[in-house]
Amino acid sequence: MIEPVRICADYFADGTTGVNALLAAVDLDTGDTVPPDLAQVLDDTRYGVVARRRWNASLETAPSLLVYDAGAQWQAPHVGKQDGTARVGVYYLVEDSDSAAGVEDAHYTLRAVRQAVSDLAGATSAARTRNGIIVTDLQTVEDMPADVEIDGVLIAGAMRITWRVRDTAP
Repeated sequence: MIEPVRICADYFADGTTGVNALLAAVDLDTGDTVPPDLAQVLDDTRYGVVARRRWNASLETAPSLLVYDAGAQWQAPHVGKQDGTARVGVYYLVEDSDSAAGVEDAHYTLRAVRQAVSDLAGATSAARTRNGIIVTDLQTVEDMPADVEIDGVLIAGAMRITWRVRDTAP
């Protein structure tokens, strides 16, 4: 579903409310350093490399956050509305030159993503609405195992976000 993916991707990329703005406030273990800012936030509705899951040179500006549609489920429509559940997936990618550091950075960066998700859940309905689709309630945020290397790029972290959604014009 396009709308929840774009709502999340745009919120994560925002210079004021997004992940980079939250990274400096993440609690770290002694001796760990703040992860580098994200070079880019891409989604599968606007970037073919994400839609195809075929990483290329454009992702060598890692670290990158990739946001994608992880499925939706709809209830039977009611008069003027239809409720459902939308899942949004997130990958954290880094160049595979130091896998341990990449995984460490992924955990801290995904903590900032969780904070951004929480902030988005409490944001105004205007921030959570696009094309008549409203992201109404945050259901779960699930960390996913991710240790896959594709073309020299490591998927060092992953999560799935489940939202309750409403289509106001089914």
